Formats: sequence, structure tokens, C-alpha cells
Amino acid sequence: MVFTGYQCPDCRVFEEHLAAALRSRPWVSVSTKHFPFSTACNPHVPRTLHAGACEAAQLAEAAGIVGGDQMHWRVHDWLFARGGVFTIDEAARMLAMDADALRATMAQPQVAQALRHDVDEAISLGLMRTPLAFINGVELRGWRRAEDIARALDAAGSNPRRVAPPAAAQKVLEDWRAQPVLPMKEGIVVHEASGVDGVVRVDVFGSYGERFTAELDAEVRRLAAGGAPIRYLFHHFPADGTCNRLVSGRTNQLCALAAQVESIGDVAARVRAHVALMDAMSRGGEAELQAMLAQLAKEHPPTPDALARVRSSVDAAIALGIDTIPAVVVQSRRAPRWKLGDEWMIDDMVLAK
Repeated sequence: MVFTGYQCPDCRVFEEHLAAALRSRPWVSVSTKHFPFSTACNPHVPRTLHAGACEAAQLAEAAGIVGGDQMHWRVHDWLFARGGVFTIDEAARMLAMDADALRATMAQPQVAQALRHDVDEAISLGLMRTPLAFINGVELRGWRRAEDIARALDAAGSNPRRVAPPAAAQKVLEDWRAQPVLPMKEGIVVHEASGVDGVVRVDVFGSYGERFTAELDAEVRRLAAGGAPIRYLFHHFPADGTCNRLVSGRTNQLCALAAQVESIGDVAARVRAHVALMDAMSRGGEAELQAMLAQLAKEHPPTPDALARVRSSVDAAIALGIDTIPAVVVQSRRAPRWKLGDEWMIDDMVLAK
């Protein structure tokens, strides 16, 4: 079972490797399910990455309605060969039907229902990116080489027991446990549990002007306040080209704000400023945040050393593979996902240790 998208470059590579493995393994049955990264038909993605992905998935489903499984797979291969890009006239000629009739077939309610069923199932299984593949219910984690897929298929063939794929929450934990151990550096120690055994280190990479960072920060502090044995460290990663080489040509004072916090010599005062800034962002108080920025600028004007420390924090994060915020690392392993709907997965990671 493969969750895929016709305009997804990685999915095309996977499809090529899978096709090569299937040539000598006629006993393998493949089921393809749709997960277009387009808000036009997928409510689970925050933005559209592949503009024509929904139309391509609709065409594949319409082909099955018109010509059965054989035509579905023919169109499936045709779409991948074209990177999911096509015109209705081209598709109509392939299906030997009128273009208007094809549009009507693609717009049938059963097509939309099939796509919605697939994307909902993908989310229930913890999909974060495509492709996501399961062999007899076990996730295929290595697929970059054709021989890896072939090896996994042969192993499943020698032991054909089927299992149910893990639920999304279980998959998130499994993905986190499978991450490599990262060489973590020190940051702002926001909270340090004392007098307890089994302290769990939690590192958050983010920015004071980013609301999801504030949301994550508030949850980690809530866990700590509730007695969870946490050592919480915050690392600057402003989306500002002044100090972040991944952000070109953009300045928005976020580096200056981080540097002003770094300029506070007293550790306790620095933590208080951190908490106040995060709480202001959580309340959505942009005006309040700007007022605090002005006050900090008066009391703790950023020094060259402070800005250098912010740049060092950003560079260290980039070296760990951090490129988006917020990012969280629990026990030196990066969490691929820290929230699942309304469920805080970071809570489970802290408790799981």
C-alpha cells in the first residue's frame, strides 16, 4: 500500500524503483492511494505545494470509472511519466472520450469521496510526507535504492503475515525513536528540574516573533510546571536574513530581538524576558511584542557579541539539519512531529523517555 502524489518528485523516484522491483515479482499486489499536496482537495495540508495534484488524482480515479483497473494503471503510469502535468484534451484522447465527458467524470461525487477517504486514512496513519508505503502493514522506511524495496518485498514474501499499520500517534513515537542521536549544544535554560531522577532534555528551536514557537514553548513550560522532569533549553532560530543564512534578503528585527535577550547578563532576567516575549506572542499581541522590543532595546541594547551568539545558535541548528521552526529535540532525537491534531505528541515523548 502506497500513499503518493503524481506531482511529488520523491513519489516518482519511488514509483520507478517499485516498478523495477515488480518486474521479477509477479506475486506482489500493489494498492495506490492518493495524498495530493494541494488544498484544493486535501484539507490536511497547510498550503499547496503541487498545484495540479488534485486534478491528476481525479484523472486517475476517473480512468478507473471509465475503463476499470487496467485503464487506471495505464493513466497512473502516464501521469508519473509526465510529472503529473497534463491537459484535459491530452487525457481525453488517451481515454478515447470527449473532453467535457471527462471533466464530468472527474467531478463525480465518488471521485471526491475516494480522494477524501485516502487522505483521511493517510493522516490516521501519521503521514507527514509522500511517499508513505507499507508492506503487509509494516512501514517501508528505506526506499531510496531499488534494491532496498526488492529486499523488503522478498522478506515479506518469505514471511507473509499481515499486520495492521500503526496508528498515527504510535507512528510518530516510532519515527522519533528511529531518529539519530544529535550532538546538542547549550541554549537558554528556561527550566531545569532538580532533585528528581530521569530528567528529560527538551530542546526547542524557534523565534520570539513566531506564534507556533510560542505555542510549543508554552506547552513545554506547562509540562515542566506540572512536575514533568524536564530540562528545557531554547535555541534562537529567527527567520531573519540578518543572522540566518537560510533566509535571504529578509530583515524583520527578529535577530535584533534575539540579540537583545542574549545581551541580558543576568540568567534569571534573561529567562523572564524569554517567558514574557513568548507569552505576549501567545496572546497575539503584536503591539505588546513591539512595546517589549522597544523596552528591551533601551535596557539591553544588542551588543556585537550577542548578535554573534545568535548567529552561532542558528549555524549550530543548521548543522543539525534544522531548516524550519519550531523544531523540537527530545533526548537528543528530533521529533518529526510535535503535535497531531489537538494531541500533544511531545507529552508522550517526554513520558516515554
